[in-house]
Amino acid sequence: MNLSGRRILVTGGGAGIGAAIAAACIDAGAAVVINDLDAERAGDMSQLLGATSVPGDAAGDGAADIVAAASEALGGLDGLVNNAGVVTASRLETVSSEEWDRVMHVNVRSVFQMSRAFAAVADVPA
Repeated sequence: MNLSGRRILVTGGGAGIGAAIAAACIDAGAAVVINDLDAERAGDMSQLLGATSVPGDAAGDGAADIVAAASEALGGLDGLVNNAGVVTASRLETVSSEEWDRVMHVNVRSVFQMSRAFAAVADVPA
């Protein structure tokens, strides 16, 4: 995979799969912005990988601010990896509505919020 010259934003990139995706993108030549809800985790991983950190809630109303900051940091964006996600440790019959809402907020709404914000600034054809 050759991502030379590409500028990629990875949500949930502070740990786990997101960090692995960010590392793979960097290894392939991309400049990467790591987004994570946990600012310290995003900063630590960005420092470790040589990426840029833009912490924040990818599912929240500040998604456009995250994308704008990432775009400004890299001089534009070519790609978005919607990786932010959470799981529930509860069994289906015991999951509360509040817990379910949180899972859906992060796992589904973040994809919508970030994709909409990315589409507004991306350097890719519509």
